[in-house]
Amino acid sequence: MAAPGIARDDRGRPILDPLLRDLCRAICTASGEDLDHVDPDRVVFVAGAARRSARASIRPLTLGGPPPRFRNGDWAKPQVWLRDRIALYEICLRPRYFLDATPDDRARILAHELWHISPRFDGTLAEDRRHRSTDEPDSPQIDRWVQAWLRLGGPGRLAVEYTGELRVSAWTRRPPSRLGPTGRRRYDESDLHWAIVAQGGDESRSLPAP
Repeated sequence: MAAPGIARDDRGRPILDPLLRDLCRAICTASGEDLDHVDPDRVVFVAGAARRSARASIRPLTLGGPPPRFRNGDWAKPQVWLRDRIALYEICLRPRYFLDATPDDRARILAHELWHISPRFDGTLAEDRRHRSTDEPDSPQIDRWVQAWLRLGGPGRLAVEYTGELRVSAWTRRPPSRLGPTGRRRYDESDLHWAIVAQGGDESRSLPAP
């Protein structure tokens, strides 16, 4: 059962989006100064389709800033608005995240996605933390963040340990990463719908690093 006091739908299913923000905020706090630039309220969390072996992915939603830029010559991005603010990143959780990972795996996967965010927190990714630009796509930092989070008691843990059906946002119309000359310029909550996903429990096998 979902813990009392959390947002849930009319069938008692926890609504995952605010739980994920709380968890990411707790991981950022546990990281000390490493992630103090990250504001999870500027991140869109969505459930997405399977993509090879991926369990999650992060997508930059601007061309940098501040203020956020959305055009560079002929290259443009749409603006994504979330609760009346421009969202800077999208974290997409894929089926293997929900069904093929333990709670601690999931926390580490989320920490890994936060690791990709630019220290400028301007809607871009850190160039030295892109998988294509490093032979070691992971970082010992991530293990330290997760261990520090666990030492604090794992605040926000319900987001990763709940077993059963959850409600989570998913795109009805997914904003493209790059706009054509006549593409739509703005997306917001009206382009999201509620998806029902099943999350596995502790019996799920442990996975290697993302």
